[in-house]
Amino acid sequence: MSAFSARRTGYDRDGFVREEGVASPHLAACRSEVERLVEQEDPSVVWRFGRNGRKIHFKIPQLAESNATFRALARDPALVAIVEELIGPAVIFRDVLIGKPPARGAVVHYHQDAAYWDVDRPERALSAWIALDDAPQEAGCLTVYPGTQRGRAEHTLFVGKTRLPDPIVSALRRATSLTGTGDNPKTMAQKAFSGAKSLVLGSATRLVPALNSLNDLQVDPRTLSADTLVSIPAKAGDAILFASLLVHGSGPNTSPHPRRAYIVSYMNADCRVPGRSASEFLPARA
Repeated sequence: MSAFSARRTGYDRDGFVREEGVASPHLAACRSEVERLVEQEDPSVVWRFGRNGRKIHFKIPQLAESNATFRALARDPALVAIVEELIGPAVIFRDVLIGKPPARGAVVHYHQDAAYWDVDRPERALSAWIALDDAPQEAGCLTVYPGTQRGRAEHTLFVGKTRLPDPIVSALRRATSLTGTGDNPKTMAQKAFSGAKSLVLGSATRLVPALNSLNDLQVDPRTLSADTLVSIPAKAGDAILFASLLVHGSGPNTSPHPRRAYIVSYMNADCRVPGRSASEFLPARA
């Protein structure tokens, strides 16, 4: 079986593939950029806070558009060739850097990315989860439920252990669209809603940590079986490409090291997002 057919067979069966070392040439430059942005307290860095005001998680969105170093990684020819094997000619419609500090990084609850997105054909969209640091299980590596990419799962929100009523969840999901698909705002209105969301669900968690729960649509954990859960430890430079409908999440970072991952989301060039022109998206190939 050729490398292409094996990769595509695994992706169709499981909803993900792992590519070792594909991003290694970019690691030093990308790490340096992340450290610069965090140290300078760049406004693009959005922190979430846990108990006692401890920083537990940060995001830096839209780096492919604003930062040449990350744009080079998102458009790396070897990476894009793999993306196109899986979904065809592609565009980048969303990207984000996620960081979990040592010994206290937050949990990312199990969800399908497509639950947040307005892509018309989610089966033709995927994300490349790129490890900038080693990500063993204790650092909060990516964990997935293989095969769940074959259909949509119901998502909800919890505050603590209390599940919110479905009408409230639906209203908050509609509000997600107002910030732009994948927190990728373009219009003035989307940028205004995105700024408000960052304030309420970011900085405000310093005062009210329980608001962290409102950041994450999630599949009700009572509907998932731990028997089918697969952890995917990664070395720095590895990329895990997974379908937008694959149920996935990650655990806390209990290791003494940071765990940073750059996530680039691609969709087939023929896919559409309501209210967005196809010309607005960055082609995956430079």
